[in-house]
Amino acid sequence: MEIRAFGPLRKLLEESPFHIEIPKQGVTGRELAEMLGMPLDEIECIMVDGRAQDLDYKITFCQRLAFVPYGTPGPYRLILGIKRQGR
Repeated sequence: MEIRAFGPLRKLLEESPFHIEIPKQGVTGRELAEMLGMPLDEIECIMVDGRAQDLDYKITFCQRLAFVPYGTPGPYRLILGIKRQGR
């Protein structure tokens, strides 16, 4: 799986994009963030294959994921679909 992070979260990844294999049964965004040592209180949502999801979304094999921090500017929130998710 390809993982990216935006804003201040980007510096927490060794490289961007970062590649990782996850268990076949999948993991939640929260579990993945914890595996990578990312601070949960700084993550507003995850983007899974281009769609905004909350941290409890189950991630499966072969998906692209990005961690989105709090403070993403208004226009980008709308474009990314964060507003529609009620965040």
